[in-house]
Amino acid sequence: MSRTLKGLALAFVMLLGALALTGLLATSLQQRANESRSTPGSYSPSEGATVDQWGWPVDGLEKNSPNAANTGRSRSRSLSAPGGLDA
Repeated sequence: MSRTLKGLALAFVMLLGALALTGLLATSLQQRANESRSTPGSYSPSEGATVDQWGWPVDGLEKNSPNAANTGRSRSRSLSAPGGLDA
């Protein structure tokens, strides 16, 4: 029974050591990433770029034009009559 407790204690200490080393490594990497960040905190990709506020490309469409919400698909036939045929 004493051997089992020693084994469990050793496993627990090894687990704590691994967690501590992982935490130190993560903290070090995070600090290095924060120091090397080249963009300011107030950067917005939609300022002066060709994307909208959600990051989608604008493709030269003006925001107030009637085609601004167009998905880029065009319909080749009329849907006013069944089968696309105008009566």
